[in-house]
Amino acid sequence: MSIHCKDKVVLITGAAKGIGAAACHALAAAGAKLAVSDIDQDAGRALCEALRAAGADAGRAAAGRRPQTRTAAAT
Repeated sequence: MSIHCKDKVVLITGAAKGIGAAACHALAAAGAKLAVSDIDQDAGRALCEALRAAGADAGRAAAGRRPQTRTAAAT
């Protein structure tokens, strides 16, 4: 299977580890421009640095947790 995504911008969520990281590496090798997002910001930063060191066009996209809210039933 070949991936054709030269100069396409791809947002990968859950990118820092596992399948997300593997997808980032495969898409970068195919020429995609990557926006990497993960709630583990340190791991996401490390992945971006590794991708850039390998010549990829990669940047981080902000990710975070939603604030927890209480419902009327939970109070």
